[in-house]
Amino acid sequence: MSRCGRWRLAAALLAAAALLPWQACPPSSSSSSSSSSNDCPALGIRIAACQGLDVSSEQLGAGEAATAMQLDYFEDSLNIATTGGRGRGGRGGSGRLGASAFTDVDQLQQMQRGIYYLAAAAKSFPSCQHKYGWTQRRSGDTLLQADCNNFVPSKPRDQKGCSTCVSQSVATAMQMAAAVALEADVDSWEVNAASMYYCTDGGRSCSTGYEIQPNLHEVIDKAPELIRPSSCTRKAAPKLADPASEPNVNSWLPVCRAAQQACRNATSRQQPWLKCSYTSLSTFWEIQRWIRNHGAVVTRITIYDDFNVQINKKAKLVPGEDWPAYRFNKTAKPLYGHAAVIVGYDNDNFTWTLLNSWGSGKDASNTRSKGVTADGLFKIQMGVAGVGTPAQTYGVTCAPMPGSKDDRFGLHQFYGYKRRLPVEFINPKNDRVDLGVSCFKYNMQGRDTVAAVVDGLGLTIEDFVLKQQMLQQQIGPKLTDGSPWSYENVTYKLVDNTDIEVLDNMLEVADDVFKARNQAPYQPYIRCWHYDSAGVQKNTTCDSRTGASTCFQYGNGTVGCALHYANIAVPETLTGSKNNTVVVCNITHPYFKDPRDSQPRAMKRLGVIKEDIDYCYQRSLQTLDLSQNALTGSLPLGWPRFSKLIKLDVSDNKLEGQVPLSWSEYKRLTILWLHRNSNLSGCVPLPLEKRDALDSWNKWTIISGTQITGFCPTQRIEIEAQQRKAMDLLATMFYPGPSWNGSLWQLYINQTLEMYPTLSGFYGEGKLEETPTFAFTDPYQGSGGDLQFTVKFESINGAFYITEIFTVTLNVATPDLMKLLPQTPYLRSFMAGGDEGPQEPFPTELAAVAPSSLKIFSLTGMNLCCQLPEEWSSWDTIEELAIRSNPGISGPLPNWVGMKSLKSLDLHYNGITGTLPASYGSATWAKSLQLLCLENNRGLSGTIPGAWSSLATKEINLDGTNVTGCVPDQLVNAVRPLRFARCSRNNTELLALKVLKGVFDREGTALQSWQEDPSDFTPDPTEGAPPGLSPYWCRKWARVTCDQSNQVSGLDFDGLAINGAFMGALEVMQQLPALQ
Repeated sequence: MSRCGRWRLAAALLAAAALLPWQACPPSSSSSSSSSSNDCPALGIRIAACQGLDVSSEQLGAGEAATAMQLDYFEDSLNIATTGGRGRGGRGGSGRLGASAFTDVDQLQQMQRGIYYLAAAAKSFPSCQHKYGWTQRRSGDTLLQADCNNFVPSKPRDQKGCSTCVSQSVATAMQMAAAVALEADVDSWEVNAASMYYCTDGGRSCSTGYEIQPNLHEVIDKAPELIRPSSCTRKAAPKLADPASEPNVNSWLPVCRAAQQACRNATSRQQPWLKCSYTSLSTFWEIQRWIRNHGAVVTRITIYDDFNVQINKKAKLVPGEDWPAYRFNKTAKPLYGHAAVIVGYDNDNFTWTLLNSWGSGKDASNTRSKGVTADGLFKIQMGVAGVGTPAQTYGVTCAPMPGSKDDRFGLHQFYGYKRRLPVEFINPKNDRVDLGVSCFKYNMQGRDTVAAVVDGLGLTIEDFVLKQQMLQQQIGPKLTDGSPWSYENVTYKLVDNTDIEVLDNMLEVADDVFKARNQAPYQPYIRCWHYDSAGVQKNTTCDSRTGASTCFQYGNGTVGCALHYANIAVPETLTGSKNNTVVVCNITHPYFKDPRDSQPRAMKRLGVIKEDIDYCYQRSLQTLDLSQNALTGSLPLGWPRFSKLIKLDVSDNKLEGQVPLSWSEYKRLTILWLHRNSNLSGCVPLPLEKRDALDSWNKWTIISGTQITGFCPTQRIEIEAQQRKAMDLLATMFYPGPSWNGSLWQLYINQTLEMYPTLSGFYGEGKLEETPTFAFTDPYQGSGGDLQFTVKFESINGAFYITEIFTVTLNVATPDLMKLLPQTPYLRSFMAGGDEGPQEPFPTELAAVAPSSLKIFSLTGMNLCCQLPEEWSSWDTIEELAIRSNPGISGPLPNWVGMKSLKSLDLHYNGITGTLPASYGSATWAKSLQLLCLENNRGLSGTIPGAWSSLATKEINLDGTNVTGCVPDQLVNAVRPLRFARCSRNNTELLALKVLKGVFDREGTALQSWQEDPSDFTPDPTEGAPPGLSPYWCRKWARVTCDQSNQVSGLDFDGLAINGAFMGALEVMQQLPALQ
């Protein structure tokens, strides 16, 4: 069956499942009824919400099918991860992934990520009390374990007779997530479930029910103050702590108000007790990873009428993980939707471990006689009862707010709420003093798994695995098959996959992921086996170079096929092996056993004491020595807040940028050392009275090895006065379109300019944490306003200058623009977006008056007219130029070949006419231009010049133009749209050459190089791919020359005998239109 056919079958199964009749039993105060449940009608179409999950019968059916499909996906991934596809016994894999995962790069990379995690993690993940016993759990050992879940509450919740299972499950997941984040005792973080159920919007009662995502959204996104500790509700709102009394409450409003008052010091909307988030999980391996890292996952589960049979009365006194797993029974009928939390798994036996909210079988007050275990846990077969349904499975993370009593200094937040794993330096002598080092080593110990190390250090598992493989090749002996980090052959049997097009695509995708990205030692291939007429088995092999059709030369006699590729063998753990050390790179929070190694790197991550962390400014600090630390970045604006600082030494680092102008605020500084920071520039802006003290230390010594010129000049007032005068031009230069009230806008601008007579009023001197930016936003057009222009400033050589101007919905008076540019010597970017204003003359002399610092210039929707000026060709400093959406611009494309710095030219939606200039192919920017956008200039016509084949441009957009013809092969991946045929695919020219070979070389000896090579065609256009090659006959065939458009332009048959058909040859040559 083809890929499309299989998906149609899957869709049909889903539809059929959705149409099944489902029973819907009302909730009762007791769950002790037998499994038959004959009181319910045999058929029903009502909402099934008996235990709190508001799921329709259609959703229940579709969820069952989706979960079964996820099991197939998971089986195959696990099979590849553990045996390389050779089979694990038991289930062994479905072989159904080919049509989906292997035909899309993103899907295959996602599957590969899952395979790595399945190989690198513990194959089973029970509760730690089950694996190691209660002694360890109760002794206070609450560290996150890599091989079991140590954060399962010791007492399960009991929803009694009410439909609160979703809120009970969400509360459990939050409780466990908070305990994991702090590595604390889970029982001390009990979250009140009733508060999140009865106190949310909607006025829920005992029998209303809830859905998982709406409940999460309500309490996490809308009302986080409802996430309350049970401890603050017990006295003030006891009904929220007693599920047995819930059915008797007539109104929850006064109860919720009492709880809000009692818990006001523990949680509020502004300062919630726990800051939580949630994520939808779509695959089984993602669910398992979430459990290991965050404790639990909330999922829906369909309760069938045999649930109380499989988990019967005898289970009440037995721990759930010792009781047999609930398994599929084809005669069982669904009763209702329910919710629980997944807290463990067993991949060897394909089971989940769930924690229910039906209490403990040991609890004498529990009225349920069946369906419960001693600890509330139970196991269930994977793929059954909708557990893990993608649309109804959510992971939750929770942690206390930084600054609260539980994370007073934000330490847990700083380390990402992850287990802190101590790394070591690879080369201690050099790495200890180099804060730029990004790779370290970690020695795996005890129960460490590779997955736990990857997630604990915040790494990407694909990059981590490839790094280990590369290092082992460089430093270790030759890897043997099956050893950690070696390449192993994966065999993936393809089921019902004989569609040639699908298999060709599969081979190309496998090439991209395994050969190109994973640097595998050989190319992926497909091997098929067949039986000939004599009954003898024959094998055929094909790869992306030969095409999949090679594998099917025996036609319908093909029995089966398998995809083979090289994958890196990822171990679960390295404990006990000869080399248990891994190299870890790009860690966001490296942690060392020695705090002297951790602290400098923590300071670096904070941005060398960030301005927005106010507590970092120690007012009593007098000496700050950060020399020889390999610090990077710029000098902070806010350091003058160290108001008593006398000595500051940041020498011998890798700092860059200018000394902030705000440093002129230092009051007591007498010693300043900046030397040997080669990228520091500008000047030192200290006041005059401080310069004499610094001179005694020799000012040339303190700035040696930098680009700093010395002390800043004293003409700052004059410079900023000139910049302030330039801002007055903005009042008349920017004006709104006819749909706006221009007079009110003008009034606002003038009032603003009058309010700030000096430049410092605009850049906010003294507001040290703010970016020096000022936005003019029209206050008369509603909140935010659509009329706006923004001016940015920067301290350069001791004074502030205008460096960027950006506008929204404002037209530009081009004569005033010509006046402004000469007055802004450090302007880097000018970007203006207009609004149907009157026609403006084109600023033809703009390139002559623009400052050399101006790199980005854009005029959009300005109603500019007439022809683009040839004079701009001398604008040799501009890098990004955009003149777009000006339909009044007409005439041909200008010969702007002298813009040697140009990287982007955007001229779309104008009225440009004529043909594409061939001179662009030899322009000074031909090798540096990244974008050429001529879209929707409908007057452009002709063909793409052959000279353009020398352009290195990544995108040439000709959409909406009348340019026709073929595209040079070198540009097949650049020209948009992709409708242009490649010049090399002109089959008429190729056929003509073949005929001419027959005329001039009957013996086949004179033109031996004229051999067809179908595999050497330039590939079809692919967005983002590198430039293509010219056709093979232009490169390989002797006596043939081609022009820049890859068309045949010359033939040399000198010395060859003509066999009498010369006149016919002349006719054939007419099929070569570029022949000269």
